[in-house]
Amino acid sequence: MVITVKPPGHLVKPGGKVELHCKPKGDEHLKIEWFKENGIIRKTANIESNGQLLVLPSVVSDDSGWYICAGTSSAGDVVSTKTKLAVKAVSFNFITNT
Repeated sequence: MVITVKPPGHLVKPGGKVELHCKPKGDEHLKIEWFKENGIIRKTANIESNGQLLVLPSVVSDDSGWYICAGTSSAGDVVSTKTKLAVKAVSFNFITNT
């Protein structure tokens, strides 16, 4: 399985929307579930597209962490992959000439 993140990259600003796509390889028909390592996924998150899409609207710093996409086949085999998400405010340093 492959997880892709929109917007691209794993560092996002607070308040932004993040979409995590979990795509099984080939013709795998899996029951997809999402987990957050050492934490819980906030109730404001939406799971769409038969579990393949996890939408985190208006992310906050507590949303940072490892997200795990696990798929279970009809035979009971489990495959999983994970991605790290970091929510951080962007700071700017200005240099002025005096």
